[in-house]
Amino acid sequence: MFNAMKSVVRVPILDPKYKISVLASKQDHCLVDLLHGWQDGRLPVDITCVISNHDRGPNTHVFRFLERHGIPYHYLHTTKENKREGEILDLVQDTDFLVLARYMQILSGNFLKSYGKDIINIHHGLLPSFKGGNPSKQAFDAGVKLIGATSHFVTEELDAGPIIGQMVSIVLFASVISPVFNPWLPILEI
Repeated sequence: MFNAMKSVVRVPILDPKYKISVLASKQDHCLVDLLHGWQDGRLPVDITCVISNHDRGPNTHVFRFLERHGIPYHYLHTTKENKREGEILDLVQDTDFLVLARYMQILSGNFLKSYGKDIINIHHGLLPSFKGGNPSKQAFDAGVKLIGATSHFVTEELDAGPIIGQMVSIVLFASVISPVFNPWLPILEI
């Protein structure tokens, strides 16, 4: 839950790095870009763990990267009836904030209140126009010529929290949406 009254300004040279955990689902693009930004020093944070509701085997790129860098990986199988929020809270209790890197689950109001710290979502569409799933298709169907990604604070209302930053790409005469288009790539550096 975004709470400007409790937000703290840190001076990176003087303060220790923020401790974050990353929640991700099946699509790896956003997670991989975030991890590479961290590895290259563009994201000065300590990643305490990656939690996913999609099992990544030991021979996957992400799993090997995390293992090589000593970042714990936790697979928590979720269902509509059991989002495993209690277990997630246990794993992230010592973090400064969470990052949702294409985590395709809606966190409950109880989770947001229990966690009590900022959660940043990297949404693969331009908000406030294209909320929820498949925002690139929503934009295409609407005839929009600008598509992109939005980072925003998570609130109880889906994709409605205060916007932190956006990156935009122009669509010129495209007849199909490319499955390899990753509009959120540059937003990780905001």
